[in-house]
Amino acid sequence: RDRTMMNCSTVIYNIGIIREFKSKGITYKKLHLDLFLPTQPKNKPIPGIVAIHGGGFYVNRKIWYEPFGQYLADNGFAAVVIDYRKKPAVGLKDIVYDSKAAVRWLRANAAKYNIDPNWIGAVGSSAGGHLVSLLGTTANIKELEGNGGNEGVSTEVQAVVGIATPALVADGKNSTIKRMIGLSNEEIKQISPYENVNSKSAPLYLIHGTTDFVVKPENSQYLFDKYKEKGVHVELTWMEGE
Repeated sequence: RDRTMMNCSTVIYNIGIIREFKSKGITYKKLHLDLFLPTQPKNKPIPGIVAIHGGGFYVNRKIWYEPFGQYLADNGFAAVVIDYRKKPAVGLKDIVYDSKAAVRWLRANAAKYNIDPNWIGAVGSSAGGHLVSLLGTTANIKELEGNGGNEGVSTEVQAVVGIATPALVADGKNSTIKRMIGLSNEEIKQISPYENVNSKSAPLYLIHGTTDFVVKPENSQYLFDKYKEKGVHVELTWMEGE
């Protein structure tokens, strides 16, 4: 059921169901998203952005990311702030499926909300940074698409902003993060932003604090260097002392 909230500059629709999980016809889990739109109508379709919160893949909810949706709508974008399943109830690959489903939902519903389906971006921090950077490097890879609705709709994004982004390098680096997610090197390679960077990856803007002790700063440096190696546009901003 649609629930619409309005403030001075943004319309927020608590409407989207990314996907449902059923057993013998009984729905036992729904994933929702909130859609933020500018209140002033635009003459042409506007870019849409998928915003994904962090929390180590274990905690937090989309409500924590509402300021991002608000900010983007205030500046003329459409934004969907999404929920996703959490560990340990599901594996990390299932969480990737949920983020892919959100991109498909936004693109499939673009015309309804005056969104340009050819200009879809993504922003996320920490665990969300992993998910959005993976969106930028694994567009339409069948093994990572899942079955979360809108089958056949592209999961390609045109730009990514990653904040405190885990690179997930499979060669022994980032050992703390790899222990946390509990995957082998072979499994990491499939869902690693770093390992999947290629010449067709989406442009990436990285932001990282220089004193981050959870997602260490070298993660963004690894991604930055890999993008440069592949000749893809990348930018990196360091937040000194943060």
